[in-house]
Amino acid sequence: MLHSGTRLDARQNPRFSISAPILFSWREHDRIRDESGITRNVSIKGIAVSTSECPTLNSTVDFELRLPKFDRHRFGLTIKAQGRVIRIEYSKGSNVPMGFSFSGGPWGIFESDELNDEAGEKMSVKCQ
Repeated sequence: MLHSGTRLDARQNPRFSISAPILFSWREHDRIRDESGITRNVSIKGIAVSTSECPTLNSTVDFELRLPKFDRHRFGLTIKAQGRVIRIEYSKGSNVPMGFSFSGGPWGIFESDELNDEAGEKMSVKCQ
Protein backbone atom coordinates (compact mmCIF):
# COMPACT_ATOMS: atom_id res chain seq x y z
CA MET A 1 0.00 0.00 0.00
CA LEU A 2 1.28 3.44 -0.84
CA HIS A 3 1.04 6.20 1.76
CA SER A 4 -1.49 8.08 -0.38
CA GLY A 5 -3.91 5.15 0.01
CA THR A 6 -3.59 4.02 -3.61
CA ARG A 7 -2.55 0.46 -4.09
CA LEU A 8 0.59 -0.48 -5.98
CA ASP A 9 -0.12 -3.39 -8.32
CA ALA A 10 2.92 -5.69 -8.12
CA ARG A 11 1.52 -8.36 -10.44
CA GLN A 12 4.04 -9.62 -12.95
CA ASN A 13 1.71 -11.93 -14.88
CA PRO A 14 -1.71 -11.35 -16.42
CA ARG A 15 -4.64 -12.49 -14.29
CA PHE A 16 -7.86 -13.93 -15.57
CA SER A 17 -11.21 -13.49 -13.83
CA ILE A 18 -12.24 -17.07 -13.12
CA SER A 19 -14.87 -18.01 -10.56
CA ALA A 20 -14.42 -21.71 -9.78
CA PRO A 21 -14.49 -23.91 -6.67
CA ILE A 22 -11.09 -24.49 -5.09
CA LEU A 23 -10.08 -26.92 -2.34
CA PHE A 24 -7.07 -26.04 -0.19
CA SER A 25 -5.29 -27.33 2.89
CA TRP A 26 -2.52 -26.20 5.21
CA ARG A 27 -0.86 -27.28 8.44
CA GLU A 28 -2.07 -25.51 11.57
CA HIS A 29 -1.05 -26.47 15.11
CA ASP A 30 0.14 -29.99 14.16
CA ARG A 31 -2.96 -30.83 12.14
CA ILE A 32 -4.07 -30.42 8.54
CA ARG A 33 -6.93 -27.99 7.85
CA ASP A 34 -9.05 -28.69 4.76
CA GLU A 35 -11.21 -25.84 3.46
CA SER A 36 -12.79 -24.59 0.26
CA GLY A 37 -13.50 -21.32 -1.49
CA ILE A 38 -14.14 -19.69 -4.84
CA THR A 39 -11.40 -18.27 -7.04
CA ARG A 40 -11.62 -14.58 -7.98
CA ASN A 41 -8.73 -14.56 -10.41
CA VAL A 42 -5.99 -16.90 -11.59
CA SER A 43 -2.57 -16.36 -13.17
CA ILE A 44 0.29 -18.64 -14.04
CA LYS A 45 1.92 -17.83 -10.68
CA GLY A 46 -0.92 -16.98 -8.30
CA ILE A 47 -4.56 -17.29 -7.32
CA ALA A 48 -6.92 -15.04 -5.34
CA VAL A 49 -9.52 -16.94 -3.28
CA SER A 50 -12.75 -15.79 -1.61
CA THR A 51 -13.36 -17.65 1.65
CA SER A 52 -13.97 -16.94 5.32
CA GLU A 53 -11.49 -19.66 6.36
CA CYS A 54 -8.00 -18.35 5.64
CA PRO A 55 -4.58 -19.82 6.31
CA THR A 56 -2.09 -17.60 8.11
CA LEU A 57 0.21 -15.28 6.19
CA ASN A 58 3.24 -17.11 4.71
CA SER A 59 1.58 -20.53 5.20
CA THR A 60 2.23 -23.21 2.61
CA VAL A 61 -1.05 -24.20 0.96
CA ASP A 62 -1.80 -27.29 -1.12
CA PHE A 63 -4.66 -26.72 -3.53
CA GLU A 64 -6.82 -28.36 -6.16
CA LEU A 65 -8.75 -26.28 -8.66
CA ARG A 66 -11.17 -28.00 -11.02
CA LEU A 67 -12.13 -26.12 -14.17
CA PRO A 68 -15.11 -27.27 -16.20
CA LYS A 69 -14.87 -28.29 -19.82
CA PHE A 70 -15.49 -25.35 -22.09
CA ASP A 71 -16.92 -27.24 -25.05
CA ARG A 72 -18.46 -30.66 -25.47
CA HIS A 73 -15.44 -32.16 -27.26
CA ARG A 74 -12.80 -31.20 -24.71
CA PHE A 75 -12.05 -32.22 -21.15
CA GLY A 76 -12.07 -30.06 -18.04
CA LEU A 77 -8.81 -29.40 -16.22
CA THR A 78 -7.65 -30.03 -12.69
CA ILE A 79 -4.82 -27.85 -11.40
CA LYS A 80 -2.90 -29.11 -8.37
CA ALA A 81 0.02 -27.41 -6.71
CA GLN A 82 1.42 -25.76 -3.65
CA GLY A 83 1.73 -22.06 -2.94
CA ARG A 84 2.57 -19.59 -0.21
CA VAL A 85 -0.01 -17.18 1.25
CA ILE A 86 1.13 -13.66 0.36
CA ARG A 87 -1.92 -11.63 1.42
CA ILE A 88 -5.03 -11.97 3.58
CA GLU A 89 -7.95 -9.68 2.82
CA TYR A 90 -10.40 -8.50 5.46
CA SER A 91 -13.87 -6.99 5.34
CA LYS A 92 -13.65 -3.21 5.40
CA GLY A 93 -13.32 -1.92 8.94
CA SER A 94 -13.15 -5.35 10.61
CA ASN A 95 -10.83 -8.23 11.32
CA VAL A 96 -13.13 -10.77 9.60
CA PRO A 97 -11.24 -12.46 6.74
CA MET A 98 -12.89 -12.54 3.33
CA GLY A 99 -10.14 -14.17 1.30
CA PHE A 100 -6.47 -14.57 0.57
CA SER A 101 -3.98 -14.68 -2.28
CA PHE A 102 -1.15 -17.07 -2.78
CA SER A 103 1.68 -17.48 -5.23
CA GLY A 104 3.62 -20.51 -6.26
CA GLY A 105 4.14 -22.88 -9.09
CA PRO A 106 4.81 -24.66 -11.16
CA TRP A 107 1.18 -25.76 -11.36
CA GLY A 108 0.45 -29.37 -12.30
CA ILE A 109 -2.35 -29.37 -14.87
CA PHE A 110 -4.28 -32.57 -15.54
CA GLU A 111 -7.21 -33.40 -17.75
CA SER A 112 -10.09 -33.91 -15.33
CA ASP A 113 -11.04 -37.23 -16.91
CA GLU A 114 -7.52 -38.43 -16.01
CA LEU A 115 -6.77 -39.66 -19.50
CA ASN A 116 -3.62 -41.70 -19.75
CA ASP A 117 -0.91 -41.44 -22.37
CA GLU A 118 0.23 -44.45 -24.42
CA ALA A 119 2.42 -45.72 -21.56
CA GLY A 120 -0.52 -45.60 -19.14
CA GLU A 121 0.82 -42.55 -17.28
CA LYS A 122 -1.39 -39.62 -16.30
CA MET A 123 -0.77 -36.74 -18.70
CA SER A 124 0.27 -33.43 -17.19
CA VAL A 125 1.75 -30.09 -18.13
CA LYS A 126 3.92 -28.04 -15.82
CA CYS A 127 3.55 -24.27 -16.13
CA GLN A 128 6.35 -22.04 -14.89
